Amino acid sequence: MALNEAVNHIFRVKGKYEQLFFKSFFNTFDFEDGLTHTHVIAMIILELDGPSRMSYISERLNLEKGSFTPVACRLIDLGYIIKVRDENDKRAYILRLTEKGQAFSQKFRAQHQIYIKGLLEQFNQADQESFIRTIAELHRLIDVLEV
Repeated sequence: MALNEAVNHIFRVKGKYEQLFFKSFFNTFDFEDGLTHTHVIAMIILELDGPSRMSYISERLNLEKGSFTPVACRLIDLGYIIKVRDENDKRAYILRLTEKGQAFSQKFRAQHQIYIKGLLEQFNQADQESFIRTIAELHRLIDVLEV
């Protein structure tokens, strides 16, 4: 496969991946408290990666730090996260999930997993296993490329 073709596949897969695994599910999920998908993904990042600086979360969300500040403030106001000083750098803040945020994130992820399972059940068992292995391998390779 030529590099040009591989790049074309990356663009096509990105859109399909977002639509199939996330946007379609978001349209069925009951977002409480007027939360958006950005709020939810921020909480999932905190659940998976643990307490993190705002700059880390905004980077993971592909947002400028200034664009993430209102997202964080809304989650703080609603009681889903708290902001505490970084013990190692008193100028910085760390965001942490509250019990409410943890419960919401776990509920979301459980329902999302059921949704994904339903999608994968369209494959036969061998294709399901192949798909899961491929996603894991792709994740491993992308981790190698990250700077």
